[in-house]
Amino acid sequence: MSRHDPLVRFRHMLDYAREAVQMAGESTSVEIEKNRQLGLALIHLVELIGEAASQVPRDIQTKYPHLFLLINPAAGVCLR
Repeated sequence: MSRHDPLVRFRHMLDYAREAVQMAGESTSVEIEKNRQLGLALIHLVELIGEAASQVPRDIQTKYPHLFLLINPAAGVCLR
Protein backbone atom coordinates (compact mmCIF):
# COMPACT_ATOMS: atom_id res chain seq x y z
CA MET A 1 0.00 0.00 0.00
CA SER A 2 1.27 3.40 -0.90
CA ARG A 3 1.20 6.35 1.44
CA HIS A 4 -1.59 7.88 -0.66
CA ASP A 5 -3.76 4.75 -0.61
CA PRO A 6 -7.11 5.58 1.05
CA LEU A 7 -6.88 2.29 2.96
CA VAL A 8 -3.84 3.67 4.76
CA ARG A 9 -5.94 6.66 5.90
CA PHE A 10 -8.75 4.37 7.03
CA ARG A 11 -6.25 2.26 8.98
CA HIS A 12 -4.93 5.40 10.68
CA MET A 13 -8.47 6.48 11.55
CA LEU A 14 -9.24 3.06 13.03
CA ASP A 15 -5.98 2.93 14.97
CA TYR A 16 -6.53 6.39 16.47
CA ALA A 17 -10.14 5.56 17.36
CA ARG A 18 -9.13 2.33 19.06
CA GLU A 19 -6.43 4.15 21.01
CA ALA A 20 -8.94 6.80 22.14
CA VAL A 21 -11.40 4.14 23.30
CA GLN A 22 -8.63 2.32 25.16
CA MET A 23 -7.41 5.53 26.82
CA ALA A 24 -10.89 6.64 27.82
CA GLY A 25 -11.73 3.24 29.24
CA GLU A 26 -14.71 3.51 31.55
CA SER A 27 -14.13 7.22 32.23
CA THR A 28 -17.17 9.46 32.34
CA SER A 29 -17.20 12.85 30.65
CA VAL A 30 -16.91 14.45 34.10
CA GLU A 31 -13.81 12.39 34.88
CA ILE A 32 -12.29 13.30 31.52
CA GLU A 33 -12.95 16.99 32.17
CA LYS A 34 -11.18 16.72 35.54
CA ASN A 35 -8.19 14.86 34.05
CA ARG A 36 -6.70 17.52 31.76
CA GLN A 37 -3.96 15.24 30.44
CA LEU A 38 -6.45 12.55 29.39
CA GLY A 39 -8.81 15.13 27.91
CA LEU A 40 -6.05 16.72 25.83
CA ALA A 41 -4.83 13.31 24.67
CA LEU A 42 -8.33 12.36 23.54
CA ILE A 43 -8.79 15.68 21.76
CA HIS A 44 -5.50 15.14 19.96
CA LEU A 45 -6.55 11.67 18.82
CA VAL A 46 -9.85 13.06 17.49
CA GLU A 47 -7.86 15.72 15.63
CA LEU A 48 -5.66 13.00 14.13
CA ILE A 49 -8.77 11.11 13.01
CA GLY A 50 -10.04 14.27 11.35
CA GLU A 51 -6.71 14.89 9.65
CA ALA A 52 -6.59 11.34 8.29
CA ALA A 53 -10.21 11.66 7.13
CA SER A 54 -9.47 14.90 5.32
CA GLN A 55 -6.83 13.05 3.27
CA VAL A 56 -9.37 10.54 1.93
CA PRO A 57 -10.38 11.50 -1.62
CA ARG A 58 -13.72 13.35 -1.91
CA ASP A 59 -15.23 10.68 -4.17
CA ILE A 60 -14.77 8.07 -1.43
CA GLN A 61 -16.12 10.46 1.21
CA THR A 62 -19.18 10.97 -0.99
CA LYS A 63 -19.60 7.24 -1.59
CA TYR A 64 -19.44 6.44 2.16
CA PRO A 65 -20.90 9.52 3.87
CA HIS A 66 -21.77 7.59 7.05
CA LEU A 67 -18.04 7.21 7.74
CA PHE A 68 -17.47 10.95 7.53
CA LEU A 69 -20.70 12.24 9.07
CA LEU A 70 -19.18 13.14 12.43
CA ILE A 71 -15.78 14.19 11.14
CA ASN A 72 -15.97 17.90 10.45
CA PRO A 73 -12.80 19.90 11.16
CA ALA A 74 -14.82 23.12 11.43
CA ALA A 75 -17.05 21.66 14.16
CA GLY A 76 -14.35 21.53 16.83
CA VAL A 77 -14.41 19.13 19.76
CA CYS A 78 -16.62 19.24 22.81
CA LEU A 79 -16.26 16.82 25.71
CA ARG A 80 -19.65 17.67 27.22
